[in-house]
Amino acid sequence: MKIKFFAIALAALSLIACEKTPEPIAPEEADYIGTLTVEASTGTVVDNESRLNFTPSEDGATADIVLFQAKFAPGMPLRLDTTISGVTLTSTPEKIILSGEGIIPTAMGGIPFENYKISDLKGEIVGDKISLSLTFGSAPATYVGKLSEAPAAQ
Repeated sequence: MKIKFFAIALAALSLIACEKTPEPIAPEEADYIGTLTVEASTGTVVDNESRLNFTPSEDGATADIVLFQAKFAPGMPLRLDTTISGVTLTSTPEKIILSGEGIIPTAMGGIPFENYKISDLKGEIVGDKISLSLTFGSAPATYVGKLSEAPAAQ
Protein backbone atom coordinates (compact mmCIF):
# COMPACT_ATOMS: atom_id res chain seq x y z
CA MET A 1 0.00 0.00 0.00
CA LYS A 2 2.81 2.38 0.88
CA ILE A 3 4.53 1.64 -2.42
CA LYS A 4 1.32 2.47 -4.38
CA PHE A 5 0.88 5.72 -2.47
CA PHE A 6 4.53 6.63 -3.05
CA ALA A 7 4.22 5.85 -6.79
CA ILE A 8 1.07 7.99 -7.11
CA ALA A 9 2.69 10.87 -5.19
CA LEU A 10 5.79 10.63 -7.37
CA ALA A 11 3.67 10.66 -10.56
CA ALA A 12 1.72 13.72 -9.36
CA LEU A 13 4.93 15.50 -8.46
CA SER A 14 6.43 14.79 -11.89
CA LEU A 15 3.31 16.21 -13.59
CA ILE A 16 3.66 19.42 -11.60
CA ALA A 17 7.36 19.63 -12.46
CA CYS A 18 6.59 19.22 -16.18
CA GLU A 19 4.25 22.19 -16.29
CA LYS A 20 5.75 24.65 -18.78
CA THR A 21 6.25 28.29 -18.00
CA PRO A 22 4.58 30.43 -20.67
CA GLU A 23 7.05 31.75 -23.25
CA PRO A 24 7.43 35.50 -23.84
CA ILE A 25 5.77 36.82 -27.00
CA ALA A 26 8.20 36.98 -29.93
CA PRO A 27 8.00 40.47 -31.49
CA GLU A 28 7.00 40.46 -35.16
CA GLU A 29 6.89 43.16 -37.80
CA ALA A 30 3.40 44.65 -38.00
CA ASP A 31 1.49 47.57 -39.48
CA TYR A 32 -1.08 49.47 -37.45
CA ILE A 33 -3.72 52.10 -38.13
CA GLY A 34 -4.91 54.36 -35.35
CA THR A 35 -5.00 57.80 -33.79
CA LEU A 36 -1.93 60.00 -33.35
CA THR A 37 -2.48 62.97 -31.02
CA VAL A 38 0.22 65.62 -30.61
CA GLU A 39 -0.16 68.51 -28.16
CA ALA A 40 2.06 71.17 -29.73
CA SER A 41 2.51 74.64 -28.21
CA THR A 42 0.47 76.04 -31.14
CA GLY A 43 -2.43 73.62 -30.69
CA THR A 44 -3.42 69.97 -30.76
CA VAL A 45 -3.15 67.82 -33.88
CA VAL A 46 -5.31 64.69 -34.10
CA ASP A 47 -4.95 62.23 -36.98
CA ASN A 48 -7.49 59.40 -36.79
CA GLU A 49 -6.02 57.58 -39.82
CA SER A 50 -2.37 57.52 -38.71
CA ARG A 51 -0.33 54.58 -39.97
CA LEU A 52 2.53 53.04 -37.99
CA ASN A 53 5.04 50.30 -38.82
CA PHE A 54 6.69 48.28 -36.05
CA THR A 55 9.88 46.41 -37.02
CA PRO A 56 11.76 44.49 -34.30
CA SER A 57 15.48 43.76 -34.48
CA GLU A 58 16.57 40.18 -35.19
CA ASP A 59 17.24 39.52 -31.50
CA GLY A 60 13.91 41.09 -30.43
CA ALA A 61 15.62 43.46 -27.98
CA THR A 62 14.81 46.69 -29.85
CA ALA A 63 12.53 47.93 -32.62
CA ASP A 64 12.15 50.73 -35.11
CA ILE A 65 8.81 52.52 -35.26
CA VAL A 66 7.83 54.54 -38.33
CA LEU A 67 4.96 57.02 -38.17
CA PHE A 68 3.87 57.62 -41.76
CA GLN A 69 2.80 61.09 -42.90
CA ALA A 70 2.85 62.47 -39.34
CA LYS A 71 2.02 66.10 -38.59
CA PHE A 72 3.33 67.55 -35.33
CA ALA A 73 1.81 71.05 -35.27
CA PRO A 74 -1.38 72.61 -36.66
CA GLY A 75 0.55 74.96 -38.99
CA MET A 76 3.05 72.36 -40.19
CA PRO A 77 3.06 72.70 -44.00
CA LEU A 78 3.94 69.08 -44.79
CA ARG A 79 3.66 65.65 -43.26
CA LEU A 80 6.74 63.55 -42.53
CA ASP A 81 7.50 59.84 -42.39
CA THR A 82 9.21 59.83 -38.99
CA THR A 83 11.39 56.97 -37.72
CA ILE A 84 12.03 56.27 -34.04
CA SER A 85 14.94 53.80 -33.92
CA GLY A 86 16.21 51.70 -31.05
CA VAL A 87 13.03 51.46 -28.99
CA THR A 88 13.70 49.00 -26.14
CA LEU A 89 11.46 45.91 -26.04
CA THR A 90 10.62 43.71 -23.07
CA SER A 91 8.55 40.64 -23.92
CA THR A 92 6.28 38.83 -21.47
CA PRO A 93 3.80 36.02 -22.11
CA GLU A 94 0.97 38.60 -22.21
CA LYS A 95 2.45 41.63 -23.99
CA ILE A 96 5.44 43.44 -25.42
CA ILE A 97 6.50 46.50 -23.44
CA LEU A 98 8.08 49.42 -25.32
CA SER A 99 10.33 52.07 -23.76
CA GLY A 100 12.82 54.69 -24.83
CA GLU A 101 14.65 57.80 -23.71
CA GLY A 102 16.85 60.26 -25.60
CA ILE A 103 16.13 58.87 -29.06
CA ILE A 104 16.75 61.27 -31.96
CA PRO A 105 14.00 60.71 -34.55
CA THR A 106 14.81 60.83 -38.25
CA ALA A 107 12.76 61.92 -41.26
CA MET A 108 13.18 62.92 -44.90
CA GLY A 109 15.51 60.06 -45.78
CA GLY A 110 17.35 59.75 -42.46
CA ILE A 111 17.90 63.38 -41.45
CA PRO A 112 18.12 63.58 -37.62
CA PHE A 113 15.67 65.98 -35.96
CA GLU A 114 17.57 66.75 -32.75
CA ASN A 115 15.08 69.43 -31.61
CA TYR A 116 12.46 66.68 -31.38
CA LYS A 117 14.43 64.26 -29.20
CA ILE A 118 12.13 61.52 -27.90
CA SER A 119 11.70 61.26 -24.15
CA ASP A 120 9.40 59.30 -21.85
CA LEU A 121 8.49 56.74 -24.53
CA LYS A 122 6.25 54.12 -22.95
CA GLY A 123 3.92 51.69 -24.61
CA GLU A 124 2.77 48.17 -25.16
CA ILE A 125 1.54 45.74 -27.75
CA VAL A 126 -1.23 43.46 -26.51
CA GLY A 127 -2.87 41.14 -29.02
CA ASP A 128 -3.71 43.20 -32.11
CA LYS A 129 -3.43 46.60 -30.37
CA ILE A 130 -0.57 49.04 -29.80
CA SER A 131 -0.46 52.06 -27.50
CA LEU A 132 2.33 54.61 -27.07
CA SER A 133 2.92 57.79 -25.14
CA LEU A 134 6.02 59.88 -25.72
CA THR A 135 7.30 63.43 -25.95
CA PHE A 136 8.67 64.86 -29.22
CA GLY A 137 10.95 67.67 -27.98
CA SER A 138 8.46 69.47 -25.73
CA ALA A 139 5.28 68.15 -27.39
CA PRO A 140 3.51 65.25 -25.64
CA ALA A 141 2.05 62.69 -28.04
CA THR A 142 0.04 59.48 -27.94
CA TYR A 143 -0.71 56.77 -30.46
CA VAL A 144 -3.41 54.13 -30.12
CA GLY A 145 -3.90 51.68 -32.96
CA LYS A 146 -4.84 48.22 -34.11
CA LEU A 147 -3.36 45.83 -36.66
CA SER A 148 -3.95 46.94 -40.22
CA GLU A 149 -4.80 44.62 -43.08
CA ALA A 150 -2.89 46.90 -45.48
CA PRO A 151 0.85 47.67 -45.20
CA ALA A 152 1.60 50.99 -43.48
CA ALA A 153 4.08 52.16 -46.15
CA GLN A 154 2.39 54.47 -48.62
